Amino acid sequence: MRLNNISIRRVLLAAFLATGVIPFAILGLMSLEKASSSLREQAMNQLNAVRDIKKTQVEGYFRTAGSNANALAANVSSITKSSTEKLLAIRRIKESSVKRYFEGIRNQSVTLATSTMVIDAMRDMKATFFAFKDENGLQPTDVADRREHLRKFYTEQFAPLYKKETGRLPDTESILTGLDDDAVALQYEYISNNINKVGQKHQLNKAKDASGYSDLHVKIHPVLRNQLTTFGFYDIFLVDAETGRVVYSVFKELDFATSFKTGPYADSNAGKAYAAASAKPEKPILSDPTSSCAPILSKIPTNEASKRLSPTQRRGRWTPRRCA
Repeated sequence: MRLNNISIRRVLLAAFLATGVIPFAILGLMSLEKASSSLREQAMNQLNAVRDIKKTQVEGYFRTAGSNANALAANVSSITKSSTEKLLAIRRIKESSVKRYFEGIRNQSVTLATSTMVIDAMRDMKATFFAFKDENGLQPTDVADRREHLRKFYTEQFAPLYKKETGRLPDTESILTGLDDDAVALQYEYISNNINKVGQKHQLNKAKDASGYSDLHVKIHPVLRNQLTTFGFYDIFLVDAETGRVVYSVFKELDFATSFKTGPYADSNAGKAYAAASAKPEKPILSDPTSSCAPILSKIPTNEASKRLSPTQRRGRWTPRRCA
């Protein structure tokens, strides 16, 4: 018997298969879902465990880094404090040494400046200085010739050395214009006509002229040159208190024979020291170490640590100079 062309056997077989397979399928799906859920939970638990481990490691790292940073900061603070204390101690030692040094320089200066030799030399140098031109019988044409000789020395010997050391040329024309006839006559004999090379002009004891100045110079120059070498001065001046005239210097730089009162170096460090000493003649002067020197021949300066001394019995000033 058939029902709608389908045999009862096939219908029953299909029914039995459906009732058997479907529950198994549902059971399989349920098992799969449960297994998947279990795997997800296990994976999450493992990830959480890893997260906790990493968290602990990171926290430990930062705790260690923080401790190291604190230790480093403490060390830096300790080192800074120790270094500061050492630097302060060194500064105090240096300060004491500098004070002793300048006190020694002052004592040396006062001792020499108040000596009979320097006082007499200052008196006699001033007198013979202003008689130098006449004693040598120099006429206006002679002075003019010596001025040209000086100009040649300034431009051909001094200026190139000055430019080599400073990178710029000195205003030689302005300096020459500021020299009067007395300065020209003395600078010619002791600087431009001096056979010693630039920087060694102090080796000349006596110029080849017939003046009382040179006769006196040959007596006092070796003594003061020795004082300069012994005490480490750069230069020593004898400056007339009234006119500011540098009637003598050991090194014979370009400020030799000029006036610190009215000459081309009146605004230099030496000129300011002279002005200060003139204002307070009873007080030794220690000039400003940041000011510049006048152009010099033996060593072109960038700054100066100078020593200036007050007048000796108002006849003049003994002035040691040191340029750095």
